[in-house]
Amino acid sequence: MNTQSLLDPADSSLGFINKRDTSRPIAFFRVHDGQFLLCYDEFAFYVNRNGQRARSNWMIHWVGTPVSFKFDYPYVLAFDSQFIEVYHVETASVVQVIITGNCTSLSPNKNDVNLCVSSPSPTQPQEVLRIQHLLAQDPL
Repeated sequence: MNTQSLLDPADSSLGFINKRDTSRPIAFFRVHDGQFLLCYDEFAFYVNRNGQRARSNWMIHWVGTPVSFKFDYPYVLAFDSQFIEVYHVETASVVQVIITGNCTSLSPNKNDVNLCVSSPSPTQPQEVLRIQHLLAQDPL
């Protein structure tokens, strides 16, 4: 994914992107008010519809190295191979870390997340799980 075309090259507050040669963009999500949540393998941040940094003091730094993401307002789920990080997108605070071990996301949809958890041993079975957003209201 090339997010560089989404970013305003004149915005000096986005300089941290150019300083990190190893950061890889993975996903972006339209949130509201013309803002987009850009998710890289090291961090996530907001930009506006003009590609300028929005919410200058807001950033998520992932604990793991996510390979995919799921957005279900007000949460973003970051899928690492060993666990799932769940963050609140307004506060950037961690809500939950779900330890899974050998986890792979299987085509998430709007209402739930399907994933496969496999054992490191080839003789052990794989499990297919579903995480469903059950909260009617935002608890935070």
